Amino acid sequence: MKINWSHIVEGWRNHLIPPQELREKIKQVSEERMAICRKCEYNSVNAPQHTWLNDLYEHCTNCGCPLIAKTKCLSHGCELKRWDAVITEEEEDSLNIDDNE
Repeated sequence: MKINWSHIVEGWRNHLIPPQELREKIKQVSEERMAICRKCEYNSVNAPQHTWLNDLYEHCTNCGCPLIAKTKCLSHGCELKRWDAVITEEEEDSLNIDDNE
């Protein structure tokens, strides 16, 4: 399991304080991605072996990412190629710069 922290930070930012101009896009993309993840064998809710971690939060057992954040990370796709990025890393960086101004 290897969590990519930059993806998760972006996802949590988009979950907690999404950029105004992307709120609807984030919601739409996250719902579409979560529907895909809920059918995936690597989703913790579908794991054949139940662990305490599965009860704690819904996550990908392949990469370890919490799905509430990972599905809201617009500049990166699923490592298993289940879904793709919808914006570039450069576009994401420009949003971060705009938020800090």
